[in-house]
Amino acid sequence: MNKNSFVDIELQNYSLEEFAKTFSNVVRETRQLFGMTQAELAELSGLNRSTIVKVEDPLQSGTTHMSTMLAIIKVLKINPNRIFYPEMTELNSPKQILMDYVSVCSEEELKFVKPLIEAYVEAKGQ
Repeated sequence: MNKNSFVDIELQNYSLEEFAKTFSNVVRETRQLFGMTQAELAELSGLNRSTIVKVEDPLQSGTTHMSTMLAIIKVLKINPNRIFYPEMTELNSPKQILMDYVSVCSEEELKFVKPLIEAYVEAKGQ
């Protein structure tokens, strides 16, 4: 059995450059959606700000270590399907991103997030 026999057919043509671009875009868009600075993401993920800058640059993010990717994904609570299946636009809508984020929040995190969501909804309704 060849080593590629377990690769998902849809991912076989997914180049490193495409993956790097998608990953950097998802990280930047999610971070911005939550109003987080690169410095705040760096602090929460235990990384340097320069690492976050590199990750968010699609020309440089192809060399990102898995441990770095995992730290960022955990902090931003990114659904990995958004990275591997970017063509599934329903996964990438702001509403779905927020729902994914809220669904994995702890009680403590929800205490912080709920008032922000309520303020946003109220402001949007005016």
